[in-house]
Amino acid sequence: SVDITNGTETIAKGKYDFDLGVSTDRTELGLSYHLKEVAINDGETLALAGAIQGETAAVDWANASEFSAAITGDGGIGLVEGNLTLSGSGNSYTGDTVIGGADGSAVLTVESSLGNTSHVVVNQTGKLVNVSDETQAGYLTVDGGEVELQSGSALSILGQKDSVVDGTLTGSGALTLRAGDFKVVSDGDYRYSGKVTVGDGASFTLSTRSAQTVSVTNSFAANEGSAGTVAFNGSGSTYQ
Repeated sequence: SVDITNGTETIAKGKYDFDLGVSTDRTELGLSYHLKEVAINDGETLALAGAIQGETAAVDWANASEFSAAITGDGGIGLVEGNLTLSGSGNSYTGDTVIGGADGSAVLTVESSLGNTSHVVVNQTGKLVNVSDETQAGYLTVDGGEVELQSGSALSILGQKDSVVDGTLTGSGALTLRAGDFKVVSDGDYRYSGKVTVGDGASFTLSTRSAQTVSVTNSFAANEGSAGTVAFNGSGSTYQ
């Protein structure tokens, strides 16, 4: 294994192994040395950068935009900028997942999972795109960013704390709330149409900052015997 450091501080350990590799022109096979797992230390955040439009060369885009190694350990990850897809199986990390930094946009696409991440934070410069049907998080905070739940995907919120989406929620993928309140703040442009399953003791709240007409096309469901809550708030707003 190899230490991954920030200055003198060890953030994580990387585990490498041999694998089959393909040449950039897709005409030759050979052995390559790949990162297989990153084990992040407790309390640490592994900063990542993806492929950046206008900066990353076309020949490097596929490699720069995909993270296929398993992410494990008790630490978290932060996508600072660029486009990055998590595709590796075996993700089990428990720390935070932060999307969006101070400079540039950051788009994290989840094809595999976010492991057992305790908290997903999508900042103003960030976007989370969920493609997987195995994604779960302790709770979700969107501060001006965007979450897109693509068709066929599923996001499960465990409700370790209340979630707040003060940004954009789009797509038609499924959303399951296990516990806690899941609050969406809309300015009238509410574009999420997926099925929302509200578990026992959980709640889904759609609210507005001012009087708006909001079109709601979701379907809502509850598990058998559960007592979840769906609420529409906002002084003077009309929900249809």
